[in-house]
Amino acid sequence: QQIELDDISEAIRSEGYPPQNGDDAHTVFFNISGELFEVRYEHERLTIRIHYNLADEISLDSLRKAAISTEEELYLIKIYFPTYEDGSSSIVFEVPLLISSAKELTRYFPRCLNLLLTSINRHREIYTELEKKRQVKHEEVDPCHRMSDAKVVS
Repeated sequence: QQIELDDISEAIRSEGYPPQNGDDAHTVFFNISGELFEVRYEHERLTIRIHYNLADEISLDSLRKAAISTEEELYLIKIYFPTYEDGSSSIVFEVPLLISSAKELTRYFPRCLNLLLTSINRHREIYTELEKKRQVKHEEVDPCHRMSDAKVVS
C-alpha cells in the first residue's frame, strides 16, 4: 500500500499539529512552537527535517563537533550543513526512514519526531558545553585579558 500525502497529514494531525501541504506532491509542513518542520516522502523514503539558518558569528568548529557527538549518541539522526548560492549556510536535522505503508507511518512517525526533537536539544547542549570550554580556553591564553587584570607596581 503506497503512502499518500493524506496519510502523512493524518500522522502529523494525530500528534496534534496542523499539517500544511507543500508546493509539490511529496512534502507536508507543520509547525511546533514557531519552528517549521518538513516531512517529505518519495520512493518509500520518508524524511522528517528542520532547517536553521546559521548566524555569521557562530562557531562552525563547535557546531560540527556537536553534530558528530549528537549523531554518535542518537544513531538514526543525520545532521548536515548545506551552503547556498548566496553564501548563507544552515544546519539541517533529519530523520530518514524507509517505509512502505500507512500503518508503518502511523507506528514510526511519533518515534521519529521525538528523536528529531531530542537531537535538536542534545545538539544545543553539546554546542553550549563546547563553546563554554572554548571561551575559557581562549581567556586562559589571551595575553590582553591577563594584562587587563595586572596591577601597576610603582
